[in-house]
Amino acid sequence: MAEITVIGGINIDIEGMPYEELIYKDSNPGRIRMSYGGVGRNITENIARLGGDVAMVSVAGDDYMGAGAVEELRSLGVDTSHISVAEGENSAMYLSILNHRNDMELAICNMDILERITPEFIDSARPLIEQSRIVALDTNLEPELLEYVVKTTKETAKFLDPVSVTKAARAADIIGKFDIIKPNLLEAEILSGIRIRDEKGIRKAGAAFLDKGVQKVYITLGENGVYYADRSSDGFIRPGDVEIVSATGAGDAFSAAIIMGFIKNLSTDSKAWNGSGSLCYEKQHSRKQKYMYGGNQMFSEYLDVNPVVKEAIEQGKPVVALESTIISHGMPYPDNVKTAVAVEEAIRQEGAVPATIGIIQGRIKVGLTNDDIEYLAKAENVMKVSRRDYPFVIAGKRDGATTVAGTMIAAKMAGIKLFVTGGIGGVHRGAGESFDISADLEELKNTDVAVVCAGVKSILDIGATLEYLETAGVPVISYGAEEFPAFYSRRSGFKSEYSMDDPEAIGEAISLKSELGLKGSVLIGCPIPEADEIPYEKMDKVICEALAECSEQKITGKRITPFLLNRVKELTEGRSLEANIKLVINNAHIGARIAKYIK
Repeated sequence: MAEITVIGGINIDIEGMPYEELIYKDSNPGRIRMSYGGVGRNITENIARLGGDVAMVSVAGDDYMGAGAVEELRSLGVDTSHISVAEGENSAMYLSILNHRNDMELAICNMDILERITPEFIDSARPLIEQSRIVALDTNLEPELLEYVVKTTKETAKFLDPVSVTKAARAADIIGKFDIIKPNLLEAEILSGIRIRDEKGIRKAGAAFLDKGVQKVYITLGENGVYYADRSSDGFIRPGDVEIVSATGAGDAFSAAIIMGFIKNLSTDSKAWNGSGSLCYEKQHSRKQKYMYGGNQMFSEYLDVNPVVKEAIEQGKPVVALESTIISHGMPYPDNVKTAVAVEEAIRQEGAVPATIGIIQGRIKVGLTNDDIEYLAKAENVMKVSRRDYPFVIAGKRDGATTVAGTMIAAKMAGIKLFVTGGIGGVHRGAGESFDISADLEELKNTDVAVVCAGVKSILDIGATLEYLETAGVPVISYGAEEFPAFYSRRSGFKSEYSMDDPEAIGEAISLKSELGLKGSVLIGCPIPEADEIPYEKMDKVICEALAECSEQKITGKRITPFLLNRVKELTEGRSLEANIKLVINNAHIGARIAKYIK
């Protein structure tokens, strides 16, 4: 059975647009084109093109146009088994007249064939509807039918597209029975009873819908974007400047984006972002849409997502991002490959999907294969890639290993919500003079990807780093401990604001942060297993010795961290490398457990 069921109309769109300003009561030279349409059909097509598992319940005309419309849906992978052909009936028609700016001036529609969608017809598709996660309806359907569907469909979430000012009133008495609604401003006035003249009025209408029982509200504002609201947040999303090619069907594209956001368990504001871009799209003769937003499609020119990872993201399975600097810069060969493979396996053991991230010949790879890992482990001149480096590495078609910051950026692009690493960068010792502060901290402040680590790298100023994170509003959690861990050591002498040891509770907190619209990361510090730690006092002595040598040799900038890590390894006779491997595998287990509970 399909995840999404759409109940609605299939019709033929006839669109006319003058070359010059529209002159009423006169013949206007211009262009006329025909295409398959209908709100329900358009939403179904858009969902299918976004990769959704969708079925349609409808009635088609007994003519070549109706047959063609059904066949196109079937070719896109839509389940058409519940589309009935009405013998002797012509296809429904929708005639729209646009002005020379591509905005609709008026429309005429003949939807009489939809009267054949009766309660009895709906009952024939009952197993399909009840096993779907969401059913989408529009107000082209008769009021009695809308009421019948919402009253007889209990468990399946319900989405409503009000279609038009005239028809929106059909759902006024039952609007609170829908989980998600998408009116425009005028339709929102009709359905809420609130007069809307400004942003205050929009928010008031949104609140009225929520009071009636609606769970998520999206009020489309045309070129001004969309207003979104649920029980925890609301706000406005403004799209960028785009050339309007056609307004016809834009609202249907928006509906599809919202529905797919529901299936992928995106937050309300993320759904709004996905949908807002679809208000302006390129309508080709084949009716294929070019979306401005929509998950990793926005970055597809630069981003390759491993099919296994892509499927997991689309199905809402837990996915854990992993960095690649540990492969190219963190460990010698073959320890780097063995560790990367072991970390991925630890994540799989917990029932999650690993996604190691790197850049190979200018392509961002989310979900490196074993061959990719081997390649980065042996390749020369692999760049460490943080935020500032991306455009140059991609443009130069170079190889790159992503840092904490770089991995967070790519994970966000792909739609991954949690990232596991060894240790994060931070404020360097002596930063008061050198101003050496890792870009990781800015990324933690601004990017909505949770990070699981073994603390701040011991070579850094842990106290100053935690102060920075507090100022930046980044929640810091110590997993199963009071003190924030110090990478090789379980204790640092610095307490975290939060101490938690329940993966479900941590996952819920991360999800709520997103739902509340609070940007930035959540940092979870996991102490290294006790059997593998190097006591803090011993480690601090080693680090101070390495720092002194660094100063004597006048090593600065990006060379500091590699020098210190290598010198620490030498001074601990390799024990620091062993501890590094153990802690990152431990982080992987804990991170995967948390990822299961992030919505």
